[in-house]
Amino acid sequence: TAPDSALAKVADTVILLQPVEDGNIYKPTSSRYALLAIVDMIATTVAESRGPKVLENLRRIKQSVNTLKVDDPRLPLGD
Repeated sequence: TAPDSALAKVADTVILLQPVEDGNIYKPTSSRYALLAIVDMIATTVAESRGPKVLENLRRIKQSVNTLKVDDPRLPLGD
């Protein structure tokens, strides 16, 4: 959330994000990518802190999803 927001004031743990947009309505906003990166980092940290069993489950899910996509080396890893 934004610094000094109502949410930041009442939350126990705050991850601050002050997005600055350039106003170009024809491209995705930079804050959207920043939020996605934050969510990915939180999910990764939680999975790693839960231990090997969770990581094995995530590996199986990723392997299962990988069988559904087109094998194209130009695609981003994990997508």
